[in-house]
Amino acid sequence: MASPERVNSNSGDRVNVDLPPFSRAFVVCSKNNTEEEIRACFAPYGFIEDIWMVKDRMTKENKGICYVKYDKASSAALAIENLDGKVLGTDQKPIKVMIASAKNAVVKTDYSEESTRTRLFVVVPKDYTEDDLRAKFEPHGDFEYCNIVRDRSTGENKGFGYVKFSKASTAAVAMENCDKSFKAILAEPKSAKFAREAAYQAARERRSLQDNYAMMSGGSSPTHSTMDLLQSYAASDGGVSTRLFVTVAPSVTQEQLIRLFDLVPGMDYCDLKHNHITGDSRGFAFVTYSSIASAMYAKEKLNGFEYPPGYKILVKYAEDPPGTKYGPGSPTELAAHFHSAPHSPVRSPVRSLSPVRPMVTRQRRHSISSELDTRVFFICHPNPPAEHVLRDIFGRFGILTDVWVVRGKNYGYAKFTNRASAEAAITALHGMEVFGVKLRVMLADPPPQDQSRKRQRT
Repeated sequence: MASPERVNSNSGDRVNVDLPPFSRAFVVCSKNNTEEEIRACFAPYGFIEDIWMVKDRMTKENKGICYVKYDKASSAALAIENLDGKVLGTDQKPIKVMIASAKNAVVKTDYSEESTRTRLFVVVPKDYTEDDLRAKFEPHGDFEYCNIVRDRSTGENKGFGYVKFSKASTAAVAMENCDKSFKAILAEPKSAKFAREAAYQAARERRSLQDNYAMMSGGSSPTHSTMDLLQSYAASDGGVSTRLFVTVAPSVTQEQLIRLFDLVPGMDYCDLKHNHITGDSRGFAFVTYSSIASAMYAKEKLNGFEYPPGYKILVKYAEDPPGTKYGPGSPTELAAHFHSAPHSPVRSPVRSLSPVRPMVTRQRRHSISSELDTRVFFICHPNPPAEHVLRDIFGRFGILTDVWVVRGKNYGYAKFTNRASAEAAITALHGMEVFGVKLRVMLADPPPQDQSRKRQRT
């Protein structure tokens, strides 16, 4: 594992980029921006320990991205809230500022959304009430609510609770300045807890398969190919499957069902069946997961769950349809393979998507006024997918006139004929994971008039 330390180019001191957590900002800027300009822009929000301008290894030129390391998490949060979308120096292109992920995090939890950094976990005395906790944290400002976790049977204070703020910067200030006895830390997103439990369930399943194989084979350990065969057998033997059959109340909608089953990471597809004539729900659905472990966990946790209250959901394994592919296939299969991002189980990125609309032809593209075009800027982590996949992703939200990735980069642009389509794509795709690629999507400024048709492509 690489060291998270860097040597400050100015002072020569070693700087741990992960301490304190969330004290580093990731900046997408112009290649022309200098370190001095970055420092002057970010210095008003706190003490800067280090600035790292990322350069091309061959040419040593700036790549248009950099990291700003503060001594406090609150400084980084303030910089993000105040500088994201602002113009830096004489360059007319607004910069993008977001929190940088920890380099050596054991558990990869996504805190890129501000909402995931506004809740604190605190240790409280057993005699504390919510009013006591509120009195301690409300003076920091932007206070939303607090709650103390209690025993379900006795109602007694369990000694810890949560405090929620409306801004990440205020939560960070409260964490840094509150009484040390609270031992305040940033609360783990609920979706990360589900992901960890699903991973644990997958490990249990794998150990069980290994033990069963060892018993059948006289104690020898299975190879990877044998494990794949065992898992395939488990999925196709009329027992465990990645596909679930679900009966629900007729009042439950597709979106409500998606939000419920998307609480378990790994959901690929949710299909609530409707009457073709009336459009009413038929009261059952099929839910598909990307792994047997996720399907097993969803069945265990949601079978018998009352939703809405008074109506129990029934969940059982369904037979996989003939020709099922466990992985992304052609672009037209994309809607069945959208994976949920781990940061927001309520704002699920898995939706009932419209069909892909054909891109505008070259001849018609020139007939459409460029003033009507609206571009979105997207970042793909770790690397962008193929261009036909990007066309399939963005082409579901309106008439797409162009999509491209900047040569040698992990970001690019998609161009729509109207702003409504661009905003729909941003709402649906920001934070989504597709084919193992995490997307960040935001509105891009229109290019300069003389550069509207000049761009680098892959």
